[in-house]
Amino acid sequence: MIRYLAYLQILKLKLFNKMPKIIAITGSIGKSSTKKIITQILSSKYKCKEFKYNGLIGIPRCFLNLPFNKSYFDFFKIIFTILFDFEHFDFYIIEVGISEIDDMKKHLYFFNEIDTTIFTCVDNVHTENLFTLENIAQQKSLLINKGTTKLLNYDDKLTLKYIVDNGNLFYVSHINKGTQILLIKDIVKNYDYISFNIEFQQTTLSFKINFNDFIINENYLLNFSFAILCGFLYDVPCKSIIKIINNIKLPKQRNQIIITYHNIILDDSYNSCLTTIKTALKNVKLLEKKYNKPIVIIISDIAELSEELKQNTYYEILRELHTFNKNTIFCLIGSDIVNFIYNNLNKYFIVYVNKIPTFKNNIILLKGSHKFKLKKYINIF
Repeated sequence: MIRYLAYLQILKLKLFNKMPKIIAITGSIGKSSTKKIITQILSSKYKCKEFKYNGLIGIPRCFLNLPFNKSYFDFFKIIFTILFDFEHFDFYIIEVGISEIDDMKKHLYFFNEIDTTIFTCVDNVHTENLFTLENIAQQKSLLINKGTTKLLNYDDKLTLKYIVDNGNLFYVSHINKGTQILLIKDIVKNYDYISFNIEFQQTTLSFKINFNDFIINENYLLNFSFAILCGFLYDVPCKSIIKIINNIKLPKQRNQIIITYHNIILDDSYNSCLTTIKTALKNVKLLEKKYNKPIVIIISDIAELSEELKQNTYYEILRELHTFNKNTIFCLIGSDIVNFIYNNLNKYFIVYVNKIPTFKNNIILLKGSHKFKLKKYINIF
């Protein structure tokens, strides 16, 4: 029912010529961060509405200005929105997530016309129901191909495989140059900052982001690049783009640095896959160099990982964990990570299983899927 009411709201906006341009972002990882950065850049020139939720329930509720959780007042809010709310926005910036095969087709009920679509990457996320990376690429491309303008990750060939070329494609890349490609280059990173340049057509911009509240890895720069490319395409001044990126505010629980009275915490507990685990482990080593304190790694199962991928994925994680020095302490949360990793890891390190003691004077990494709610442990540190 809520989806039909949301569609009625869309029809009203079109009828009164109030429908904003839509920027729709999909991909395995980086959707939320890309959405946040795009919103900050475009909001310097336009009035933007950032949709807070990304699923089959959340997106319709955003169209109707409803919170995610249902309440007794929803009916009155819906009536008010459809009959009286004509607030003008230049852009709706929407993150579109899927977890099952037919989800994207259901999303397309709302997205017959999209001004710009963005495909961040394909990775081992939600493979429990989507099964293979090919399925993920194919399903997410259904949305991308609805875009008048498509922004793609040139370095991830699966994101390109099912794309229909309508002549209005742009790319971001770490390694390739071209008239339609925004190139990320000259990356310098230490434990205090990351600096980089981007080159697009005849323009080169330089950025430097200090690590005050979060750490940014090289792979994360693709999210920035999509947002910068949006800024170029929608005529945001270069000076505004540089200022916003250098002072960017990112979502919480994505390599967020939290300094408590007793510990330094790196919170990357919003989502988890092999790529983001490797990134978080690199970043916690940077904090070790800066603060010279022993490391505690609290790591959970990867949620919604298919059975076929589990053994190889956890083997890769085990290899990464063995690169830490012997005074590192590990806390394993969940049945899969214990089954695949504990017996080998326990031979060389102190390992806690499904419990987290109190730690003091440590650097603590919280890395796991959102369902495990690792963020709650910050209060005990």
